Amino acid sequence: MALLGIRAQRTVRAVLWTCEEFGGYGGMTYALKHESELDKTSLAIELDDGAYVPLSLQFAGSQAALDELTPFVARVQQLVPLAANITLITSTGGGVDIDYVQQRGVPVRTVAQLTNHHTSSR
Repeated sequence: MALLGIRAQRTVRAVLWTCEEFGGYGGMTYALKHESELDKTSLAIELDDGAYVPLSLQFAGSQAALDELTPFVARVQQLVPLAANITLITSTGGGVDIDYVQQRGVPVRTVAQLTNHHTSSR
């Protein structure tokens, strides 16, 4: 955020979930325990593929949330050389870990990457 010149006006919370492959209990438990706070949540992001070069930002949420996100994406593209070719795709997004908060009205974004995620361990 500092690189982007952004100073948070609200709390920024990073949450790490576990148990995606065994039923998504981490994301589900978070959504249930924090349900009373979800109306204050601006965006939930899932980055499921590690720290690879992002190809696209997939977004699902209201037009108002998209309007807030679009300038942020443009600023990231300016400042981060690897992100220069990121495309913003709407009407998709989500993932097992953030599906539960999305179902409760929170806008979501996933980062699509070219990886070997979920391959066999041979």
